[in-house]
Amino acid sequence: MINKVRKDGIFYSMATVSQKIAAAIGVSILGNCMDKIGYNGQLATQSLATQHGIALLFIGVTCMCLLLSIICMMTNPLTKKRYQDVLEALKKKEQGQEINIEEFKDLLIIKMKR
Repeated sequence: MINKVRKDGIFYSMATVSQKIAAAIGVSILGNCMDKIGYNGQLATQSLATQHGIALLFIGVTCMCLLLSIICMMTNPLTKKRYQDVLEALKKKEQGQEINIEEFKDLLIIKMKR
């Protein structure tokens, strides 16, 4: 929006790679937690303590992640209206009109020149 360079692909690939890395770390942590609570994949039935540990692990961690997700979404400054404003500003910029970048300061992290 500022320098007429589209970086959508870079942002998308960075988001995808970071999601894959986070998923790999999450699976590793989950595997270690399952090991700590006594899970044994070779047993037909797990002990009662292991069953409770699995329930706590899946319910507790899922609820915690959901809560973090809700907090992040509630504090995100990009609303549907702001998104439409950005799209309109981009259309104006493509038509050669000047846009006031100050209107979007809450959405941008701009490095100040020294």
